[in-house]
Amino acid sequence: MGDSMQALRQELAKHSRPSAHMEDSMQAFKQGLANTYKTEEFADFTIICGPHTFRVHKVIICLHSEYFRSACRSNRFREGEKGELVLRTAQSEDDEDGACDDPEAVKHMIHFFYHLDYDAVPTEADVTNVPDSPSQVFAEPPRQLAAGHPFSNRRGRVITPHPQTTKPVIKRDGTMAMHAKVFAAAVKYQIPALQAIAASKFTAAIRTNWDHDDFAEAAHTVYTTTPDEVRGLRDEVANTLAQHGGLLDKAEVEAVVCAIDGLAYQLLKRKVQGSTINPRQVMQCGRCGISFRGEGCPNCSPPRQW
Repeated sequence: MGDSMQALRQELAKHSRPSAHMEDSMQAFKQGLANTYKTEEFADFTIICGPHTFRVHKVIICLHSEYFRSACRSNRFREGEKGELVLRTAQSEDDEDGACDDPEAVKHMIHFFYHLDYDAVPTEADVTNVPDSPSQVFAEPPRQLAAGHPFSNRRGRVITPHPQTTKPVIKRDGTMAMHAKVFAAAVKYQIPALQAIAASKFTAAIRTNWDHDDFAEAAHTVYTTTPDEVRGLRDEVANTLAQHGGLLDKAEVEAVVCAIDGLAYQLLKRKVQGSTINPRQVMQCGRCGISFRGEGCPNCSPPRQW
């Protein structure tokens, strides 16, 4: 009996795992979907957002989004009859209207429709541009020095080490804010799969690079572009601020916390709830970053007066 059950389990497990043929078929499907995105063949709908114009396919975007499913119906909305949807964008950087769409976030959303994923490229501030050739380093000819100078050769030319030349190097992951904007677009346009992926990417970014300059913008985006009941990203922001109190010393973060209704209360609530500390619990100081047990960082906390 035992052998029979074991054989049955193995047979079920074999069929429950995707076969190589199934994986190849899925890969071929994804490639075909991506090719459709590139060629725009048989595109029958247009989405315009800021400088971007996207020629898309109703059948694809409607499978992902109930919002677009309704918008594409010619018998219900003017956009469906016209075959074109213009998304509203902010007119300036100071425009705080949460109903506006971010063109780059919409671009990632469209990319997701055809690739089932997206990649938020770090901003220019997060890229170190290293010259591609020595000629870019030596813009001026080497200075003429006396032959006896310690940094000259026999001919009197300065000796300069040959620089290593590489392509631009990514310094840090500055994509928190963009993931938050993509998440907001996914919520607004009712795209559950994109919402889950953007939330996962945001969580990974904020837990790894919480001290990035991008944090303040990300926190502001999270609290101003999504409904109050959508807690996922808001809780991540609040937890990060509670765990890394040093962030509040940054002027831009302080401004965001003061401007957002309810965020300061959430932080206070988390502080009160965490006031009773398990003496065996390992904590991390938000200022110096060291780990410790008990109450108060041994480096940053003032000495007790007995």
